[in-house]
Amino acid sequence: MSPLHAVSIALTLSALSLSALSLSALSLSALSLSALSLSALSGAVLAVQAPPAPAPATPTVDAAAAARAAEAARLKAEYDKLTAELQKATVGFQVQVSALNQQKVPREQWPPDPKIAWYPRFEELAFQDQPDALRWCLGALGQIGVPLEQVLEKKHEIYARLVVLHPDVPWMADLARWLQSDGAPTGLGFERADELLRELIGGTTVPATRAAALSARAALLGLRPDAESKKEQERILRELAEKHADTPGGAAAKGRLFQADSLAVGKTPPDLEATDTDGKSFKLSDYRGKVLVLEFWGFW
Repeated sequence: MSPLHAVSIALTLSALSLSALSLSALSLSALSLSALSLSALSGAVLAVQAPPAPAPATPTVDAAAAARAAEAARLKAEYDKLTAELQKATVGFQVQVSALNQQKVPREQWPPDPKIAWYPRFEELAFQDQPDALRWCLGALGQIGVPLEQVLEKKHEIYARLVVLHPDVPWMADLARWLQSDGAPTGLGFERADELLRELIGGTTVPATRAAALSARAALLGLRPDAESKKEQERILRELAEKHADTPGGAAAKGRLFQADSLAVGKTPPDLEATDTDGKSFKLSDYRGKVLVLEFWGFW
């Protein structure tokens, strides 16, 4: 091989090597650009899919609830103030009445009961729906010389406010028993008392109040002569016995149901086992099919 051929071959190989290096450099540049593009695209996608987390919400105060609580506290304070004033006036009234009684002064000459003078103030507070004032008015209405018809109308209005607006106050079980008494024909009557009791049963979340209202309603239904009322009374008694067994109403309901199921005329009585005067054991069922007279007696 001539020196020229050798030089030519070397130059050609060098050119090829340079070309290969250029291609490699281009490839690396393309890869770098691709990596940059992917990085930018990834950042854009992340920016769309994962927005910055919002700042933690600051706790908010329910302004309406706070205002209601403040108003309830104000009304309760006003009720406590009125009660203290009336108590002081009542003590003075009792001292005065005692002295007049010793002097044989006729009752019609005695001063009026302070409740009469204080009633309008309690009623004003009551009709701002202060529950304790409503209860006070309910108890005082029959003592202030108001005609019976007006007493019953006011009672109905006060009962309605209490069962609708205050079904969970602690003493509503007492109110249920008052409604039972006022359900008499000489009071509110069955229809109005029953409607109020049903409202209380549906509105309260206090088990003892619900049980007392159910018991009161069962007692009123028991005074009705129609079969539908008797059926509803039995349903209520079974609810009391099953769901409120630990309450006085539940215990009474169990007794009423036992009496209806086992002690009514025509029912098979529960079997009794006892010992006769000769010390011999016997069962009531031993005498099934025979005429039997039971005499219950004891010593007190």
